[in-house]
Amino acid sequence: MAISLLSSTQRTPSYFEVLDELDLPSPIYLVKLQDESTYNRLLHTISIYQKIFTSNTQSPLINTIFGLSKPTFCQTPPALYLDKSLNDSQKRAVDRCISADHLSLIHGPPGTGKSYTLIEIIRQLITQNKRILVCGASNLAVDNILERLSAHNIPVTRLGHPARILHSLQPHTLEYQTSHSHQNDIVNDVKKELEDLMKDLKDGRIKGKLKRKNAWNEVRELRKEHRKRSAGVLNNLITRAQVVLCTLHGAGGRQLHNKHFDVCIIDESTQALEPSCLIPVLKANKLILAGDPLQLPPTVLAQPGKKKKEVPKIIPKDGAKKAEEGANGGKDTQEATAALSKTSISSHSPPTQPTLKPLASLNQTLFERLVGIHGNRIKTLLSEQYRMNDLIMRYPSESMYGGALTAHSSVSHHTLLDLPSVQAHEGAHDEIELNSPLVLLDTDGLDYMERVDSEEMKKGEEEGSKYNENEVEVVREKVGQLVSQGVLDTQIAIITPYQAQVGHLKNALRGTYPGCEIGSVDGVQGREEEVVIMSLVRSNDAGEVGFLKEERRLNVAMTRAKRQLIVVGNSATIRRGSTYLKKWMDFLEEHADIQVPE
Repeated sequence: MAISLLSSTQRTPSYFEVLDELDLPSPIYLVKLQDESTYNRLLHTISIYQKIFTSNTQSPLINTIFGLSKPTFCQTPPALYLDKSLNDSQKRAVDRCISADHLSLIHGPPGTGKSYTLIEIIRQLITQNKRILVCGASNLAVDNILERLSAHNIPVTRLGHPARILHSLQPHTLEYQTSHSHQNDIVNDVKKELEDLMKDLKDGRIKGKLKRKNAWNEVRELRKEHRKRSAGVLNNLITRAQVVLCTLHGAGGRQLHNKHFDVCIIDESTQALEPSCLIPVLKANKLILAGDPLQLPPTVLAQPGKKKKEVPKIIPKDGAKKAEEGANGGKDTQEATAALSKTSISSHSPPTQPTLKPLASLNQTLFERLVGIHGNRIKTLLSEQYRMNDLIMRYPSESMYGGALTAHSSVSHHTLLDLPSVQAHEGAHDEIELNSPLVLLDTDGLDYMERVDSEEMKKGEEEGSKYNENEVEVVREKVGQLVSQGVLDTQIAIITPYQAQVGHLKNALRGTYPGCEIGSVDGVQGREEEVVIMSLVRSNDAGEVGFLKEERRLNVAMTRAKRQLIVVGNSATIRRGSTYLKKWMDFLEEHADIQVPE
């Protein structure tokens, strides 16, 4: 029985009253099913590669990617750079990418202008009349490139659902361009004729069996005409577009079916699974990957060893015999070709006899695998950064990038004292603290012990997320001190490795300092702020630091700050976690302004 509509003065029926009227069983369970479209597209892509290798129809690009041929650089680099502000390392990256025949990689550490370099490459390719497919691991990464391209008035077409694309970029979407196309007028006429005919049939204005039969036949023909013309408009727009942008998943959609490009550029490739990156590779003659393998990798939830859905096997013909014999001391490696995502070309084998070996997990990206196969000669490092004070940059540069990073003169010595809001603030400033790029708030000896989130333990988590209430109070006081000296709360970011600590920090600061950005390390990759406060949380007698040992995670955290990085933690606990952490604590004790919380 249907439920009658209630007026605003009537009582809302209870849960059980609604069940009684609907005659439904109680309780009702709602199950949220996983969307498998992305997973199925990856499997479909793998099956395509299987057919390619089975029929021995690999393109030169695919042969290079799988180590069956070496990368070559024959084309002439640009004689004139369109962006006059490019530094030497960015120019080398542009030269290398333009001159590469099939493959080139750009290693862009934090703040080194990777996006600006990609824009220059795209503009150079346009002058050569090349068609370009630009992809990213996320919609945000794609929109970032699109926003920079639009500043140069470059005509582009952005594929994807409009709801997932920034509002300011809507005029560049395929849907917008379609609706404003002259060809779309004919499509709208067909659509209106179809709607009018359907309405006449529904309202009974067409009488007689024969007339209604003819009308339904006309409806079918109009539907076919509408589909055909709509597809024609979309096809014409994409075919004419010189630059098409989409996510890696979107590159496998019907809109790009049978479409081919001269060059495919993948930004943030080190944050994407290798099978995802292989989707757009099928559509291009040349591949340019950009990213930083020393920052956070793609998220992989499946643990090695657990059985998953069987996927097609792929063995390049030239490497089939070696794959059967095994690439690890003669051991049986039949599982080496269980999936493309678990397959790699051995970098230790002679180039003329490539062999296959299994990957440890999907954590290895295409970027890393290609460097393993072909070496650093296919990779260009962007070495000059425009974000951090030199002292903030120094330890990440020495520990992760071999000391190759340098700070541009515009940022190398900037501090909080240079901020207009601080300079305009009345009253005395603590110039020593505001002028310090590095600050260590050391809680060693203060009995500020970590705790475990009991709610996560109840959900069945083995360990539970950690939090440290005392560190929350230290952070709150430090934010208050900064704001009192003229630093805006919108210029402060607070990050921590633990989600439980994020919740406690938000509860403590949101009401007083709503402008502060508070989040986990995983959520701030690609972001930057004037001041970054790191709450390390871990404080225990055993010296256990959990995933603070993950160097790439800490590399992301300590490279977000522009003018000041404030580290809050127990130095005694942290330094016992690993050699990397010990060296970091030693560096901070030597170079940072060390403070002890009251």
